[in-house]
Amino acid sequence: MTESAFAPRILQIGTYSSRNKGDAAMELSTAAAIRTRWPDAEITISAPFAEDDARFYENVARVVPCSRRRLVLATLQVLRVALWRSIRSAFGADAAWLIPDQELRACRRADIVIDLSGDMLTDDYGPHVAYSHYIPIINALLLGRPVVICAQSIGPFRWTGWMARQLFGRAAAITLRDEISIGHLRAIGLDPGNAAVTADMAFLLQPASDTRAAEILRNEGIADDGDGSVLGVSVSRILERRYNLSRPRGASDFATLMAETLDRFASQTGCRVVFVSHVTGPSAVKDDRLIARDVAARMSAPCHVIQGDYRPEELKALIRRCRVFLGARMHANIAALSSGVPVVALAYSHKTPGIMALFGQGERVLNGPELSADGLFGQLSTAWATAPAIRERIESALPSVTAAALSNVGVIARLNGSREPLTA
Repeated sequence: MTESAFAPRILQIGTYSSRNKGDAAMELSTAAAIRTRWPDAEITISAPFAEDDARFYENVARVVPCSRRRLVLATLQVLRVALWRSIRSAFGADAAWLIPDQELRACRRADIVIDLSGDMLTDDYGPHVAYSHYIPIINALLLGRPVVICAQSIGPFRWTGWMARQLFGRAAAITLRDEISIGHLRAIGLDPGNAAVTADMAFLLQPASDTRAAEILRNEGIADDGDGSVLGVSVSRILERRYNLSRPRGASDFATLMAETLDRFASQTGCRVVFVSHVTGPSAVKDDRLIARDVAARMSAPCHVIQGDYRPEELKALIRRCRVFLGARMHANIAALSSGVPVVALAYSHKTPGIMALFGQGERVLNGPELSADGLFGQLSTAWATAPAIRERIESALPSVTAAALSNVGVIARLNGSREPLTA
């Protein structure tokens, strides 16, 4: 059988919701890259919000419910799988009644399990969040499935490093999207020889057509002038909370600081500010459109908030029309960078500096919790004034970054018997 005729069974785990457009971009890009190599591949996505995601991915993959966010139930699930493995090892019997749910059945029959947790294999969001992402990996390893930890920012660890060391040490392969993660692997006692630095799978996402982008702008009541005067903005509730907790006494809150700085910048440049929200759920507290509306309501300069709930490829088609993009959501920044758009990035973890470094744009990263109006204004002014030169630099780096993202599929091919090298 030729490689193209081979039809691997792939289980994609680790993402949160298709309403997080970064998660959706990783899922879609991974599935598309796999199908480019193996057109008949059987792809299943394990999803905490399976009902929503089944509709979203209906033409891409089968979706099964994932229990990992219900920690007590998920821990009992791990214990069942461990008991199944013990019975199988001791007696050679298949106690299939211990693994009856769709998620475990899909995992057991998978040829390869691909973890797309992004930046969640860390204690940064709390040990309970890290553990929730470890659970599907534990199940896959207990079921004897090869696990690829694919294109992620890993660490740092304060509480769960011992568990991460055990799991990552048993992974079939690890690919990382930044060099910083190599240091975090070493810090928990792992030799990173099994890891390769590649690039996020979302760099492979193809944007929607210009026709579709123009249609969305019309529906949103935004003039499509095509004059290169748009500043795209992505804000985040996560960054808002972290800034507001750390701001000096008497300093403006996040929404006010953003509004005043964007007003000042629009007054100087005559730009049009368009807020592009990259997370719209699954609950209202996760919806970045709410913080975008809050910032916009405090501005005096004309601005627009994209109100609809669009697919990641549609948002990428909008973002690529910007002259400069100011992004607090990393995958919104990836949509910009992979379109050649200069980015000023607001960071709250090492994932953002790691991504920006791939394009030689490390100096355009601001530590979000320590944000200042003058620092933000200065970065935006420099990016706006030198946008053509920055775009040229980004576009010169883009082929190698895209090739690095595609090399993740080479890692999967190697596990299927290919002789392709592990490194990008």
